[in-house]
Amino acid sequence: MKKAVTAGSLLFFTAFFLLPLGYFYLQALEADGGAGFASRAPGILGSAVTWRIVSFSVLQAAASALFCVVLALPGAYYASRYEYPLKKLFRSASLIPFVLPSIIVVLAMISFYGKNGVINRLFGLDLNLIYNPAGIILAHGFYNVSLALRIMTDGMAGADGRLREIAASLGDGPARRFFRVILPLTLPSAVTAFVIIFLYCFLSFGIVLIFGGVSHGTLEVKIYTEMYTRLDLPSAALHSLLQMALAASFLAFAGGIIRQFQFRRARAPRLTTTSLSGEPFAKRLAVFAYFLLLALFLFGPLVSLTVRALRPNGVWSFASFASLFRPELSSRDIEGIIRSGIPAVITRSILLALGTGAVVFSLALALGLSLRGKKSALLDGFFYLPAGMSMVSLGIGTRLLYDGIIPDILLVVFTQVFLAFPFVFRIMRTTVEDYHDRYTETAASLGANRKRVILEVQIPVMRRGLLNAFAYSVAIPFTDFTAVMTVGRGEITTFPVAIYRLIGFRSFDLGLALGVIYILICLAVFFWIDGTSLTSGAQHDTTGRN
Repeated sequence: MKKAVTAGSLLFFTAFFLLPLGYFYLQALEADGGAGFASRAPGILGSAVTWRIVSFSVLQAAASALFCVVLALPGAYYASRYEYPLKKLFRSASLIPFVLPSIIVVLAMISFYGKNGVINRLFGLDLNLIYNPAGIILAHGFYNVSLALRIMTDGMAGADGRLREIAASLGDGPARRFFRVILPLTLPSAVTAFVIIFLYCFLSFGIVLIFGGVSHGTLEVKIYTEMYTRLDLPSAALHSLLQMALAASFLAFAGGIIRQFQFRRARAPRLTTTSLSGEPFAKRLAVFAYFLLLALFLFGPLVSLTVRALRPNGVWSFASFASLFRPELSSRDIEGIIRSGIPAVITRSILLALGTGAVVFSLALALGLSLRGKKSALLDGFFYLPAGMSMVSLGIGTRLLYDGIIPDILLVVFTQVFLAFPFVFRIMRTTVEDYHDRYTETAASLGANRKRVILEVQIPVMRRGLLNAFAYSVAIPFTDFTAVMTVGRGEITTFPVAIYRLIGFRSFDLGLALGVIYILICLAVFFWIDGTSLTSGAQHDTTGRN
C-alpha cells in the first residue's frame, strides 16, 4: 500500500509538475530554430548583471529569513513558556499577513511606512522606508515573521521539559537554561523556519518588483521581465533554470540538516506553560513590551489599511463596503471591472481554496504516512522541489501543455497544489514522525481493530498537526494570484484578482474594502482552527503526562 501511495504521488508530480516544466523548457529550446538556448546561454551566464541579480536574490532572502527568525525568537520563548491574556487571539491574528495577497501587502506597507504613511506623519519625518532593499526586508518580515513565530513556538514547546528541570537542579539560572538547553533544542525548528522563509523570499515577486524597482531585482522578477516585457522565452527559461538550480542546491544542503534534526528528536514530555501573572514585574513588563512592538509591526499596517477603507473621503463611512454588494450605490460598474459579482467572488475563492486544500492535504498525509520512519534524501528532495521553482514558469508550462485538454479550473487547482505542498508536507512529515507507536500498540492490545485505532487514537493524537496542515493547505491557495492569472488567464475571478482589478481601475476605496473583507474571513478561519487545535493539543498533552 505504501509503495502504491508513493508511486501515485510520483505520477501526479510527474504529470502536473515535471511535464509542464519540461514542456516550458522544450518550447524555449525550440525557439529561434533551436538556437535560442545556445545563443543566449554564454551571454547570460557570463554577464556581471546576471550574477549581481543572483547575489541580490540570495542576500535579500537570507537577510529576510534571518530577520524573521531573530524577531520571532523571544516571542517563541514567551509563547511556549507562559499563558497570558489574548494569547490565542494573537496567535490566530498574527497569521493574517502570511495569507495576504501581495497587492494588499504593498498597499498596507505604503500606508504605514510610505512617505505620507503613519510612521512619517506620527514622528514628523520624511524617510524613505520602503522603496529600497531595507523596504523589501521589512515587507518580507511583515509577511513571514508570524510563520517563524509559529514554527519556533511549536519547536520550543516540544522540547524535553526534563532537561530544563535537570539544569535548574544543577544551579543554572534562567539565562543559562535558555542558552544552554532551550536554544539548542529550538535549533531544528529555527533552521526549518529559516529554510522555508528563505525560499519564499527567494521566489518573491510582487514585493521585490514594487519596492526594489529596476536596480534591485531578483531572478523571479527577471524571469517575468524577460517573458512578458521583452517576449524572450529562451532567456526567461535560462534564468528559470538558474533559479531552480540554486534553490535545489540550497534545499539539498538545508534538507540534510533538517532531516538529521528530525530523526534525532526525543519522544519526551513537552515543556509546560505557567501563568505570566506569577512572574516578577520586570519579566511581565519585558513580555508586554515585546508583544506590543510585535503587534505594532504586524497589525499597524493592517489597521492603517482598514482605516483608509473606512475613511475613503476623510469621513468615517461604510459606503465602500455597501457599494461592493449594492453596485447601484456607486457610479462605477463594479461587476464590469472585476468581471463578477462580489458574492460570487467570495464563494468561488472559498470553494477553490477548499478544493485545492483537500488535494494538498490528502497528498501530504498519504505521503507522510507512507514515508514514516524513512530517511530518503532523494524522495524528500523531490517532493520539496516545488518550493524552489518559479510559479510563473510552472503556470506558463501548464497552460501550454494542457490548454484545451483539461478544464481551466482543474489546471488552476493542480498548479496551486505545488504552491502549498512543500510547506504542508513539512508539517505533515513532522506530525506523523512525532506520533508514538505505543499508542497504536496499546489500543491493539486492548482489542481495538484498525478502524477504531485510526478514528479513536491516531486522529485525536495527531489532531493539532492535522488541523494546522489543513489550515495552511487552504490558506496558501486562497492568496494565490500567479496561477489564477497565468493558468486561468484571469477568467477565474478570485479575491486577489478582484482586488487587483479594482485598484487597477483606480477604485482604491473598493479594493481596500474588499481587502478588509478578505482579512476578516482569514481571521475567522484561523481563529477557528487554532481554537480547535489548541484545545485538542491540551487534551493530548494531559493524556500523555498521565
